[in-house]
Amino acid sequence: MKQMKLLLLIMGLALVRGIRVQHGHCKEHNQNLTGAWHTIALASNDMSKIRREGVFRMALHKVTDKNDKIYGEFTIRKNGRCHRLSLTAYKTDKEHQYLSLYSGANIFYITHIKRNEYFMITLYNYHKNKKTLMFALYGRNREVREEIKENFKELCLNNNLNERDIVYLTHFDRCEELA
Repeated sequence: MKQMKLLLLIMGLALVRGIRVQHGHCKEHNQNLTGAWHTIALASNDMSKIRREGVFRMALHKVTDKNDKIYGEFTIRKNGRCHRLSLTAYKTDKEHQYLSLYSGANIFYITHIKRNEYFMITLYNYHKNKKTLMFALYGRNREVREEIKENFKELCLNNNLNERDIVYLTHFDRCEELA
């Protein structure tokens, strides 16, 4: 019940504050994301969130998209070991907008998608009276075309981040196996 109240509060904040994000011009937004995915890159205006062992330095493995919810299976590194993490995001009434609870409250948008290749999200994290902006690029394969990486970089730069705010994950960084 407490989580539902928090989600409702976040939705109210989103509506009152009028969060604006640059949406991609993709016609595939209604495509189902279900299946295996890999974290390719992360970016943030607070690098502590995505640095090694940061709370958002997560490796996405699987997405299940059903009933206006997205279920994500991740691994995250803590104290040098990989741990499983399952998160649920709830679709809102706003186009391409989802809410989740993890390290505070999160509002995210699927901004670009090509279902069988990649998708990008823009995420706002609200934690301890601080708002953090983050971006993530996920691929069906462990590597994506350079053009997609350039589009991700452009999305970040257009939202006042610098190239140094982008982290491309290597195989070692992805925390793909549990300890």
